[in-house]
Amino acid sequence: MHSVLRICVLLIAIVLCCPACKKKEPPKRKREEIVGEASRERRRLNNFAMSLRRVIDWRQTQPVASTEALRRSMIKEVVKKFDEINTRELPSKAEAIWSRVLAAWHELDDAGTADPELLKKGAAAAQELNDYLAENGFPDVRL
Repeated sequence: MHSVLRICVLLIAIVLCCPACKKKEPPKRKREEIVGEASRERRRLNNFAMSLRRVIDWRQTQPVASTEALRRSMIKEVVKKFDEINTRELPSKAEAIWSRVLAAWHELDDAGTADPELLKKGAAAAQELNDYLAENGFPDVRL
């Protein structure tokens, strides 16, 4: 009887102490990794805001479109410049907001006329982007 008890105690001790039997915890991320990831995300957002600022600044240097043809060509050029902005590694929330803004600009480019509903949709998306950028330290970038 004692030998059975000893074997049971020995087995329990082995199971409790054996590294292979323990549930492995995922390795903890080092502080440098976490800080590095946050820094990269911030840098990507900063690059996006700077690219957007360049397009906005460029547009402000262009003459006011006095004819429908000039207005259409200006919209086409703005859409082209917006498409060139690198958004591959933006935070998911920023990427989702930007995709709505870009979709509205593409619709405006495709429609040919400034439909009030389309303008309203685009203005709402632009305001959401402006709010997001302001919350993240870029209050001067206003679309």
